[in-house]
Amino acid sequence: MKTEPDSEGRKGSTFSIALSCVLCALAIFSFLMLRESAYRSESALLKSVSEKVAGQISAKIQTILEIGEQFRQLLLTDSGKTYASLKLLADESLAKLQYIDSITVAPGAIVRYCFPEEKASGAIGRDLLDGPDRMQALVRAVSRKKAVLQGPTLSADGRNLAFLRVPVFNGADLWGFVSVGFDTDRMIEYLELGAAFPGMLIAVASSEPEESGNSVFWGDQSAVQGYPARVKAGVENVSWTVYAASNYPARQAIWWGVALVALSILSLGLFVSRIFTGRHLPERTMGVNIKAELALKEASFAVAPFVPQEKVEKVVWPGASEAECDELPRQAALAEDEADARIPGAAPSSEQPGPPPGSPISMSGAPVSPAQPGTNETIRLAPERPVSVLVVDDSEVNREILLRMLALKGYEAEAVDSGAAALSTLKKRTFDVVLIDCIMPDMDGFALAREIRKSEASTGDKKKPVALIAMSPRHDLEEAERSSQAGFDSLLVKPFTMTALDQKIGERVL
Repeated sequence: MKTEPDSEGRKGSTFSIALSCVLCALAIFSFLMLRESAYRSESALLKSVSEKVAGQISAKIQTILEIGEQFRQLLLTDSGKTYASLKLLADESLAKLQYIDSITVAPGAIVRYCFPEEKASGAIGRDLLDGPDRMQALVRAVSRKKAVLQGPTLSADGRNLAFLRVPVFNGADLWGFVSVGFDTDRMIEYLELGAAFPGMLIAVASSEPEESGNSVFWGDQSAVQGYPARVKAGVENVSWTVYAASNYPARQAIWWGVALVALSILSLGLFVSRIFTGRHLPERTMGVNIKAELALKEASFAVAPFVPQEKVEKVVWPGASEAECDELPRQAALAEDEADARIPGAAPSSEQPGPPPGSPISMSGAPVSPAQPGTNETIRLAPERPVSVLVVDDSEVNREILLRMLALKGYEAEAVDSGAAALSTLKKRTFDVVLIDCIMPDMDGFALAREIRKSEASTGDKKKPVALIAMSPRHDLEEAERSSQAGFDSLLVKPFTMTALDQKIGERVL
């Protein structure tokens, strides 16, 4: 009699176990397929985003490259080397692209023109080879005969500046360089990548050929683990790489899937275990447990917590209704407040009237009276006439650069190419300052200085002698002593900036 129920129970248990195993296998298979699909979808998405951002940045760099190419073609014409023609093209380029910081034109490697004008003071006369990064970029540009992207590097004012170095060849000979500097942070901000790709981490890194690894100069450092895409200018790869990563990567979803599969297997295991344990429990024990649970439910009760209430005594006024009794205390309180407000001699408000708007305030908080006329002030008067300067240099490029520097600073300047020409010019007119290159053929700067001092001594003129400033690439004590013995007043070490030249002239004249 008990054989058939037992066999039916075993068949039911076997079916439940088999069903549980099948469900576990399906859960694991679904998880594996979900993981593969998630990884493929994420990889495809990151590849698309990184390549799209790299294409947008490449378009910006290509626009800057086209501006450099316009300058190169202009410099190959005779009329294009003038300041007016270069300034016209520079003003159009700066107005078109707001993220361009500066445009410089350097014959050889010495900066002759710089735009905009406010940056010319620290740039004109600078030697581009006077820096390892610039020199390496220029060497690569000359060897490839193509534009090279340098940087970005952190500037003194905290901006990331990159430079596009464009070589200018006149036939087979190198004429010079055109450099276009631009603010990389401002350029990338124009793309509005955060709004275009929400939920994505994007970074732009630079990898110079001489360096190892990538240096992130824009975006989130953690995005470097994502999908890379190279930035291209035209058909040439530049040293920039765009990385794109998901803010919610697929691996996080995979871990949630692992937890879900584990919970499913655990639930099925508990279900199977319950089947085995429940089938072998004695019927009597189960009945006792059920009765005990029913008895516990019937005997259970809940106790509400006791919260004491504040006792409020109600004032009863003779001859007044209940509503009037509630209103009388409130009216009495209002009347008391109005009486306090009408008390004469009440203390005034703690707020005191301050000084009138716009008055200066001292560190103690008291107002400061305005300055009275007649106070002592040191005023530096401008010279009655422009300071005249004679430039003596055998290099045509150096003469043009020096004349440009002096004109920007308001000096009246003239230039000659030899010592003999300088002596002839000094016989015709007088100058306040003479800038002399120490290294010249026939008559060098030291011999010219001695001739000028000898001529001043022979005339016996008591007027102030002309200020002689030597220009030399050497900066040792021997060169300074030699200049002093020749009759020079100062020594200016090449290369120098417009500011250094202006300060040196001011020391001798103003």
